[in-house]
Amino acid sequence: MVLLIVGNVVFVAGHQQIGEAVFALVAFVLIVQMVRWPLRAALRDPLLAMLVIGFMWLPIGLLLFFIGGVGTSGATHALTMGAMGGLIMAVSARAFAHRMDDGLRVRGPVVLCFALITLATVLRMAGVLDFAAIAWCFGWLIYFLTLLPLLHGPVPRPVFSGARSR
Repeated sequence: MVLLIVGNVVFVAGHQQIGEAVFALVAFVLIVQMVRWPLRAALRDPLLAMLVIGFMWLPIGLLLFFIGGVGTSGATHALTMGAMGGLIMAVSARAFAHRMDDGLRVRGPVVLCFALITLATVLRMAGVLDFAAIAWCFGWLIYFLTLLPLLHGPVPRPVFSGARSR
């Protein structure tokens, strides 16, 4: 976190090459951390897979600042659309997931919504703006329509947790 703050301060202060190098270091640290996660188990659970995929956009976006080619616009979209949009959807989907004895289960077409958000990010970075906008809007619209009927009554407790697995 400290490196990320330093990289931002240096980058904004006009020392972009140094900031980009710090971003690359942060991306490397994040990738090393993620490799140590139980990814195989996480990717079998759609709610956890969405969290992992959303988080993966962080090192991708930071590396894009360093690598170049897509410019800061592509890196910024990886961080804002991919990481922020994906993680907002992934975390909020847990709040209204089905609560089962053995954990949380994804509700309705949420995986499709997440896939559309991820597709929109890739399309935006590829410069396919019209299709990116369509995928982004439909992803959030379907997500909203899935969530809308659940916005009444008491909030289920615990909000973000299911049964713990070992």
